[in-house]
Amino acid sequence: MQRTERPTSRYRNRAVALIACSFPLGSDAGAQTPAVTTYVFDYPYDTPELIEDHLIVLERTATEVRGWFYGTSDEFDAAREAYLPGFFVAPMADLAVSEDAISFVLHRPDRFFASPVPLQYRRAEDVPPGLLDRWNVQVPTASSRYTGTLHDEEIVLQVPGGPRVFRRAETER
Repeated sequence: MQRTERPTSRYRNRAVALIACSFPLGSDAGAQTPAVTTYVFDYPYDTPELIEDHLIVLERTATEVRGWFYGTSDEFDAAREAYLPGFFVAPMADLAVSEDAISFVLHRPDRFFASPVPLQYRRAEDVPPGLLDRWNVQVPTASSRYTGTLHDEEIVLQVPGGPRVFRRAETER
């Protein structure tokens, strides 16, 4: 299984380099450069062989906020047993961000991978063939709604089992 390192406190220096290179921003003189912020949920039960961190990437301009969620198939499966998770990237649908709150919907993607999706890819379709092995386990949930609080340094999502804290990793701009 191919491992792709994810930004966590353990990989801080690598995360800064990865994030700095991950967002090809337009060079149009009239285009506004978006501010990109990455938040990391450091999965507490990682093993040396498997890092299951989740990430939220928010891209802000003066007029809009877009977001992408990098996570595991557990977002669409209430009880994973006897198999490893799949990994995905998905746009955050119905994204609403205010000064102190966030809500969005994740729709189950058509494609999951056997290892984490690198941050430079915002859609599964953009991942070059052969870069990541496909993961082919069926997951039952079609979509999930998330709500939480938003602060400068963290996002706290209210999820079954207790809050999930995503800590700010880096901002581009």
